[in-house]
Amino acid sequence: MRVSVVYVGIGSNLGNRALQCKMAIGFIKTLPSTKLLKSSIFFETDPVDFLDQPDFVNGVIKIKTKLKPLELLSRLLEIENKMGRKRLKKWGPRSIDLDILDYDRLQFETEKLILPHPRAFQRDFVIKSLLELGFYSSRASSLASSWSSPLVINGQMSMDHPNL
Repeated sequence: MRVSVVYVGIGSNLGNRALQCKMAIGFIKTLPSTKLLKSSIFFETDPVDFLDQPDFVNGVIKIKTKLKPLELLSRLLEIENKMGRKRLKKWGPRSIDLDILDYDRLQFETEKLILPHPRAFQRDFVIKSLLELGFYSSRASSLASSWSSPLVINGQMSMDHPNL
């Protein structure tokens, strides 16, 4: 079975946002035939599309997995459900949001999943995170580190980087 490199976007804007993201990474690390390779710095970001909601904590992880795209999507949705994700309003507040941004550079489209993620590259934090994780090139990755700073909320470092 083929091993694929996948980039997963992680975000939360309800409850302890940083802890929610860290817990989601913990669940992803337990998926069968899946290994966490690296995590980006997490950013505090403004909401997009539906603006009347709390700010988000967002980041990206790089994993390798033998799970096929739809199987991985199913597992990520299970994690969201386990963590209390409620889909009450499109682009509304959420305890956790897990998106497959890129799956081994695959171009893929079904009713359930479009790869690469159609809006991923419209998000500043995604571009910076992908640069940091070496998605574009190792040279571009070094540029990302000069743009990024660790997530600080209320003067406190909220997550350890990179070994969440």
